[in-house]
Amino acid sequence: MPLDHRPDPALRALRPSELAPLGGALVPTFGNYKLEAVSILWMSLDGSLSIWRKPMARQQSGVSAMSVDALKSEIKRRARALKTLSRKRARIAAKLANLDAQIEAAGGSPTSRRGRARNAAPLVPSLVKALGSKAMGVGELTEAVQRSGYRSNAANFRLIVNATLLKHRKVFKKIARGKYAAA
Repeated sequence: MPLDHRPDPALRALRPSELAPLGGALVPTFGNYKLEAVSILWMSLDGSLSIWRKPMARQQSGVSAMSVDALKSEIKRRARALKTLSRKRARIAAKLANLDAQIEAAGGSPTSRRGRARNAAPLVPSLVKALGSKAMGVGELTEAVQRSGYRSNAANFRLIVNATLLKHRKVFKKIARGKYAAA
């Protein structure tokens, strides 16, 4: 592992007199601080000792730090939780099927999802057909297209019609402000 060649700013250079003896070996200290295995002492030419630190190894976390026994118990715990959730889902699905049957018996449709409206023709040809040979305003054109059977779930369909008229300049011609005709 490469050394970090920047001195630790929190520690000053140690003098040989600051080395404390411990079991026949000298253990460098700085106040109450004892140097760790990741620190390296070096002595400069003037006799002072300095501390250089190696970068610390990244600590493991999560599953990679777990023992094999802990992993086995975690797998068992998750398997039990999966069985519980599956049973709960089956109970709720049965209740939902019962409610769907009641809705159908009352004459309704059990699925009332609001999906995208499907039309026989895209918007541009529908607009051309609604315009015919006359010029219309955006509001009139919106109503005419919807009367002809074009469906949309848009909250503001008029805005979509206006954007389509502006986008397709080769198909629609602007006669006056807010008035368009087929080109």
